[in-house]
Amino acid sequence: ANPGPAKNGPLYGVRVIDFSTVVAGPSSCRVLAELGAEVIKVEPLEGDFFRINFLKFEQPREFGTMFEVANAGKYSVTLDIKSGQGIAQLKQLLRDADVFVTNVRPGKLDKCGLGYDALSKEFPHLVYAELSAWGDSGPEVEYAGFDVGAFWAASGLNGLLHDEPSRLYSMLPGAGGDLITSQIMLFGIVAALSERLSSGCGSKVSSSLLHAGAWCAAPFVLEEMATSPQLGAKLEPLYSKEQPHLNPLLTLYKTSDGEHVAVMGVRPLSRLPSPTRGKGEVRSEPGLAALAKALNININPPLNPDEVYTLARDRIAQMGHADVVAALDSQSIIHRDCRYVQSLWASQEGPDGFTRHLADDVPKEDLIAFRANLQDNIDAPDLPKLLRIPYTFSCTDRQTIRKRAPFKGEDTDEILATSWFPRPQEWLVPRPGDERAMLPQARKPLEGCVVVELVDFNSPWVDLTVSATGRILLEHGARVIRIEYKATGGDPMRSSNRVLYDHYNSGKEIELVGDLSMEGNERVQELLASQASILLTNMPEVRLAHFALDSASLSRRCPRLAMVNVVPYRTTEGALARATHSCLGALYGATGLCTYFSGRPPSDIARPPPHMLELIHSLFVSAAVSVAWFHRKRTGEGQVVTVPRDAAGLWIGQLNHAILHRDGRVSQAVLVPSSEVYHIHPAPTYTAHRTKDGIWVQLLGSEITHHLDRTLRVFDMRMTGYLNLVWLALTKVMPNSKESNLIVRARPIFEYLNRSFGEGMAKLTFDEFVERAKKFDVWMSPIRMPVQLLGYEQAHCAGVFQTMAHGNSIRVTSPVRFNM
Repeated sequence: ANPGPAKNGPLYGVRVIDFSTVVAGPSSCRVLAELGAEVIKVEPLEGDFFRINFLKFEQPREFGTMFEVANAGKYSVTLDIKSGQGIAQLKQLLRDADVFVTNVRPGKLDKCGLGYDALSKEFPHLVYAELSAWGDSGPEVEYAGFDVGAFWAASGLNGLLHDEPSRLYSMLPGAGGDLITSQIMLFGIVAALSERLSSGCGSKVSSSLLHAGAWCAAPFVLEEMATSPQLGAKLEPLYSKEQPHLNPLLTLYKTSDGEHVAVMGVRPLSRLPSPTRGKGEVRSEPGLAALAKALNININPPLNPDEVYTLARDRIAQMGHADVVAALDSQSIIHRDCRYVQSLWASQEGPDGFTRHLADDVPKEDLIAFRANLQDNIDAPDLPKLLRIPYTFSCTDRQTIRKRAPFKGEDTDEILATSWFPRPQEWLVPRPGDERAMLPQARKPLEGCVVVELVDFNSPWVDLTVSATGRILLEHGARVIRIEYKATGGDPMRSSNRVLYDHYNSGKEIELVGDLSMEGNERVQELLASQASILLTNMPEVRLAHFALDSASLSRRCPRLAMVNVVPYRTTEGALARATHSCLGALYGATGLCTYFSGRPPSDIARPPPHMLELIHSLFVSAAVSVAWFHRKRTGEGQVVTVPRDAAGLWIGQLNHAILHRDGRVSQAVLVPSSEVYHIHPAPTYTAHRTKDGIWVQLLGSEITHHLDRTLRVFDMRMTGYLNLVWLALTKVMPNSKESNLIVRARPIFEYLNRSFGEGMAKLTFDEFVERAKKFDVWMSPIRMPVQLLGYEQAHCAGVFQTMAHGNSIRVTSPVRFNM
C-alpha cells in the first residue's frame, strides 16, 4: 500500500512535480519528500535515462543505485510529453501541485507550453523551479553541462583543489557538485513557498551549477580582484601562479607512515567558555608558536604562513603517526585523522564481505558517528544503505524515506485516475484569493523573517559558514542582526580580512554587546524574545548552556523561536559528540569525502582551499533555515534544527557511497591510487587533459557509449582507435574471464583511451581543440582559476556578479534568483 506523505513532516501538504533528471533536481525533490511533501516524478515513456546509469555494472537490477539515491520516496508517472494528451495529463496534475521542478535546458519547455511564462499565467499559484548548468541566458546557455564542467571546472574550484603536477583534475566525488547545488535549489523552493503563505502567489526560482560553484570560490575571486584584476581578462594557464595560501593551523599533513592528519587550530583552555575570552581564562600558546613548539621547528625570525606550513609539512613527513599525535596533543592543537571512505562503508558489509577487513582500522567513535547518518532500510533486498538527510528538525520524527525509488511508471494508472493524496484543508498551501493569504506579494521571499546571527568567535579558526548563510538570507529579504562583542572590537575578521568581512556582512545590523555572561546576555535574550524568528549559531551547546542560550532553555522561554545550530557531528554519543572540529575535519576528513578528491591510500589527500568547505556548508544551512522558517510561518511553532558538518560531507559523496556499499569490489577499480588515476580513469570521455598551450580541458562525455565515437573523431583516431579497441578486447579483456568485475577487466581499454586522448589533446592548442569539439559535438569545459571568472562572459550572464553602488567593486551573489 502507498504510505502517502509523512504526516508530521514540516513540508506535509506540499505537492511537487519532479520533471528533472540526473542528480541535482531529483535530489532536491528527494529531500522534499523526506520532509513530508508528496513528490510525483514525471518521466517520458521510455523512463528517465539516468535509470540505466552504471546499471551494466550492477546486474541484476532494474535501475542503477545512483538513480535510487536521487529518487527515493517518490512516485512515478510516465507521460508522452510530445503529444497533446501527455501535456494535458501533466497540466491536470499541475492544477493541484504547488511546485514544478525542471532541469530542461532554458527555453526548451517554452516550445510545448511548459515554460514559466505560460504556466505562471495558467497556474498563478505555482512555484516554478528551474535548475541549469550555465544559467538561463548567455552565449553558453545551450551547452551541455554536468557538475564536473559547470560547478568544478568553470568556477575555478577544481583548479584550486588540484595542482597541475598531480594531473588529478578528474578526481571528484560523483555528482558532488550536483548534490551541493541541490541544497540551494531546495532553499529557493521552500523560501518561495514561505512567501506564498502570505500572498498565495507562485514565483520562479532559478539556480545553476556554475553560480553555485562560483559562490564556493568567491574568496579567491575577491582576493585577486583586489590585487591582480588584470589576471581575469583572458583564458590562460594560471594553475601554478594562483594556488591558494595555506593556513598551517588549518590544513592536512601526511605522516611518514602514510596517515593524513587534519590540524584545526589551538584549543583555548578556559575555565569559563566566554566568547570574548575574558577573565578567568587560561590561554595556551599562540597558534603558530604552539605548532612550532610541538614540532620543534624554528620560526624566528617571524616567517609568513606559507613558510611555516612548509617547515611543518616537512617535519611531520619525517614523523610517525603516533609521534605526530603526541606532539600535537602536548600543545593542545586540535586534530583528527582522515578516513578512507571504503573503510567506513566496509563496516556495513557482512563478515565475509569483500572489504570487511578494512573496517577493523576505524576507531569506534568514528563508526558511531558514521552510523548515526545512515537510514534504516525499508524492506527491499537490493536497496543500498541510504543516508539520512543532512539536517534534523525537532518538529518531526519522520525524517526518513517511506518508500524506495519507484519503478518506471509504476504509479501511472493510479495517479492519473485519482490524482494526489487527499489532505486536510488546513495543510493546503494558500493560493490567490485564499482568505489566509491576502497580503500583496513581497519583493523578496524572506521578508518578515528576523535572524539573529551568533558566531562563535572563540573558535580556533575563522569559520564563514554562519556569516555566509546570513548573507544568503539577507539578500533574499530577511533582516539579519549580527552579534559582535565590544571586548574584541567586533569580529576579528574586521582587521584580519576586511574584504571578506565586508562581503559577507555588509547590510546586516551589527549589534555590539558586552560579555555574554553579563549585560551582553540581556541584550541577546531581549532580541530573541521580542524580535527574532531564527537564531543562527555555530556556538557549541555546552557554551550556549553557560549563557542560558542552549536549545532547552530557549525552547522554554521562546517557544516560537527556531534555533538553527551548526554542529560538527550528528551523533549524540561518544567522544565526537563533544568534539570541536571544523569543516576540514568533520565534513572532509571524517567522512572519507577526501578520498574522492584524492584516490585510495597511499595517495596524497588534496588540501581544500581556505573557506571552500564552509561556503559549501552554508548552502546546506540555508536550506535548513528555509524549512524552519516555512514551518514557523505556517504553524507558529519554533523548533531546534541541527545541521551537522559530517552529514553534509557524506551527502556530497552519496552516489559513490551507494555503489561501493552494494559491491565493495568496485572500490578496487574506481578508487585507485592517485598515481594511476590519469591513466586508468574508468570514464575516458569524462576526464581532463592538457592542450599544447597549457589549458586543461575537462571532457564532459558522461556516457562513453554515446561520446566515444565523437571523441575519437576529434583526435583523428577513429579508424586506429576502433582497431586497437577490438584487439584489446580479444587479447586482454575477454581472456580474463576469471575477473567478474567488468570495470577491472576493462582496464586495458581505459588505459589505452586515456593515454591516447591525452596525447591527442597535447597536439592541439586550446582554440584548435574548441573548433574541432564544435565540429564533432564533443562536450567540454576549460578548467579555469577563480580570478578568470571576472573575464568569463557566461558568469556575468548567469548573475554571478553584482556591481556595488559605488561602481568600483563587485560581489559574488548568492546562487539562487527569484522572479516574484
